[in-house]
Amino acid sequence: MQELPALEAELWQSFSHDEVLVVAVHVEDQALYALPVALETGITFPVLLDCDGRFLREWSRVGEDVPAFPLGYLLARDGSIAAIFTQSEPPIGELKAAISALLTD
Repeated sequence: MQELPALEAELWQSFSHDEVLVVAVHVEDQALYALPVALETGITFPVLLDCDGRFLREWSRVGEDVPAFPLGYLLARDGSIAAIFTQSEPPIGELKAAISALLTD
């Protein structure tokens, strides 16, 4: 939850005019907390609910039985995975640089 305000300010607000979409996904039992967390943190980017865990199963890290959280993906315009981030605090500087590089491609 601590990372959400940084994602809001540093990515969503900074890049939304460049057709960059930031999305949070609440998985299974976390879905109950999606609205309270969004309200508490003040985020304005979309929050998806994965109530049955399907997204988690399909997007968990390849070759691992247990997905790591938090887990972040940076997708290119063609839908391919450009980067995967698994740090407990998102590497905002790295994300900004990676997004900027994708926008120039």
